[in-house]
Amino acid sequence: MNMPDWQSPPSRVLATVDWLSGATAPRKARIDGVESVGVRLQAKRALAIDLNSGAILYEKLSHEPQPIASITKLMTAMVVLDLGLDAEKIVQMLPSDERVGAFTNVYRYENILTKDLLAASLIPSDNNATVALARSTGLSDAEFAAAMNQKAKDLGMADSTFVEPTGLDEGNQASAYDVAKLVYSALQYPQIAALTTQDKYSFTVQGSGRAVNLSSTDYLLSNQLFTNGEYKILGGKTGFIDEAGYCFAVAMENQAGQKVLGVILGSQSIDSRFQDMKALWHWVLNNYNWQN
Repeated sequence: MNMPDWQSPPSRVLATVDWLSGATAPRKARIDGVESVGVRLQAKRALAIDLNSGAILYEKLSHEPQPIASITKLMTAMVVLDLGLDAEKIVQMLPSDERVGAFTNVYRYENILTKDLLAASLIPSDNNATVALARSTGLSDAEFAAAMNQKAKDLGMADSTFVEPTGLDEGNQASAYDVAKLVYSALQYPQIAALTTQDKYSFTVQGSGRAVNLSSTDYLLSNQLFTNGEYKILGGKTGFIDEAGYCFAVAMENQAGQKVLGVILGSQSIDSRFQDMKALWHWVLNNYNWQN
C-alpha cells in the first residue's frame, strides 16, 4: 500500500490551472471514414480532457453549474493541506460533527489522527470525519467556507460556489469544467493523489485501539480493467446527493501513456456513473489518435 508522505510540505498549485503542457493534442480519428458523433451517456453533464495537452475531447453541458456532492471533499482536503496539516494531531469526534443520514467509520468521542480523518474523508467519503477534519484547522464554519471559495477563485473556478466541507448541501456547486480543474489541482497534492488511488486503508483509534478498515467508493479501483494493469487510476472522487445525482470525476492513464480526466455529473445510479465513465474513456481512446 502506497502511503502519503505526510512530512512533506503541502503542495502549492498555480493560481490558475494551466492545462497546456506543450504536448501534441490528439487528432480526431475516423471510423470507416465517418467521424464519430459522440457517446451516449446517462449523465446530465460530462467532460473529458486530455491531460497531456489540455485539449477538450468530449463535453456535454460542461459549463452549467450543478450540485457536486462529495466531490466537494477534494476542495476541503486542499484547504486543510494548504493550512498545514499536522498529520499526528489527535482530534476528538464531537456530536457537532455528526451529519444526519451519513454512514460513518468513526464515532462520537473517539480520538482520531488528522491523517486518518483525511483518509476517511477521501476514501469512503465519511462526512463526519470530513467535518472534524475541517474543524481541526481552527477555522469557524464560515471561515472554512470562505477559504474554499477563495481557493476556487485562485484556481479559476468561475462557475463554483462552496458553502460547507462535505458536499451534503446542494449549495456546493460547480460546472463539469470547474470540477476538472478541481480534480487536476487536487492531484498535485501527493497526499490526495495517494489516498484517492487506494482501494483500502486501515488505522486504529487512538486510546481504544479499535481497528478501522476503510473501503473506497471508487469501484473502478477494484475493477479488472485497472487491477490487471491495462489502465491506471491517477485519482479522483465520487459523490451523491439527490440534488446532484450520481457523480464521478477521475483521471486515468493507459499503457500508452495517454492521460484523460473524465467528469460525470448527474448520472442515474451508482452503476451508471461508473458505466458512463468507462464508456467515455472507451469512446475517447478509440476516437482520437495520439502522436508520440
